[in-house]
Amino acid sequence: MFTNTRSGLLFCFIFIIYIPMQAMVYDNRYFPLYGRSYTRTLCKQSSFFTDVMIMSARDASLDADKTVPLPEIFGTFDQRSLAQAIVAVDGTKNSGAIKDIINSSEELPWKIKGKIQAEGLAFAWNQHVYKYFSCGMSWFVMHVMSRHLFKPAGNTAMLDIGLIESLDATRREMLECIGITSTKWSKSGMSDIDCYFRVGNVWDYPYKCRRIDAGVRLGVLIPSGVQREIDNPASIPFGGDGHWGMYVSGDAEFEVREDWSLGLLLRVSKRFTKTKTHRLQVAQLRKEHLLYGAIVGQAEREEGVSYVFAPYVRLEDLREGLGLLVGYTIAGHDNDCFTDQRVAKTSLSSIGDLNKTSDWIQEYMTFNLYYDFAKVRISDSLKPTVSFKWDLPVQYFAADKVPKTHRVSLGIEFDF
Repeated sequence: MFTNTRSGLLFCFIFIIYIPMQAMVYDNRYFPLYGRSYTRTLCKQSSFFTDVMIMSARDASLDADKTVPLPEIFGTFDQRSLAQAIVAVDGTKNSGAIKDIINSSEELPWKIKGKIQAEGLAFAWNQHVYKYFSCGMSWFVMHVMSRHLFKPAGNTAMLDIGLIESLDATRREMLECIGITSTKWSKSGMSDIDCYFRVGNVWDYPYKCRRIDAGVRLGVLIPSGVQREIDNPASIPFGGDGHWGMYVSGDAEFEVREDWSLGLLLRVSKRFTKTKTHRLQVAQLRKEHLLYGAIVGQAEREEGVSYVFAPYVRLEDLREGLGLLVGYTIAGHDNDCFTDQRVAKTSLSSIGDLNKTSDWIQEYMTFNLYYDFAKVRISDSLKPTVSFKWDLPVQYFAADKVPKTHRVSLGIEFDF
């Protein structure tokens, strides 16, 4: 379950001493695994939350105004370019069918349709420790199904059916040549672990507000999540793909009038450099699709900075405990820097394209309808808040190189 022994031991230690949890992942381009805001009071500054979620995506945002099939985030697939790359890496694989494709004077494009479906369970436990101090951690589990489906496009689609079937059979043979075993993927596993320490406070009636809740958080990201599989381009990392990281964030909520609140989250995170096996493209005039790179080798990845800006409006007691939260989230990631670390570079790699496609920007609207049972019945016992949440992908300003993943979740929260 864990990517290494250190992650496993650290998780067990944290779990045993009951450090609280809060699910927050902002540096994964595939899923809107955002944390949720909490309404703290001077009497109740801790809370436990569990969340059942489903997610789905078919299309992706590109260049802020385009909608493309999900795999085209990483380029288009041309069979002739892949054939040239295979021969450049290993000339002995120049079979008759591959030779015929290389000698073709035209491109042989295929459109790759993509689909992601996921179900998961997240937990959140925010524990007030002493005066201004609290701590916590994030953890969730998911089951994800993903697939790539090839359809003839452009010049390829204009060929007769017999030739298309022959090209498709050759395409499958070519994928086997570069070590790709499948384009369908199904995986269950856990996320990265987010441990944090928070300094903050709740003030009643300061500066003409009814309540202000503000704090600063320092956290570490432990790479315990599922990672991308090199032999399956449909595979998806559940977190930071094996990279440790740290972040600092600030949050504030202002109740400006009774049952009307404005909130904001700011966050900056950085994953650490790591060397691992990647797929690389061959340096040639027209490159093969990035996820179907013909070169498999070691590359060092220096992660770029990730950032989040998330304002929201909360309306409480619309009707006896019924509340509504509407928020906007923009999360982005700067370019990574890849370095080819192969010992024997038998063929040159075009590693710069990994850098170009590593940056991304997500935009989401969040609609959270909830019902607080504590507002209806006055009792010393715990009364839950039940919520229904929808994270909706949008393209208002700058969404780029991200799947349009919808997330629907049903949760229950206890404040104490």
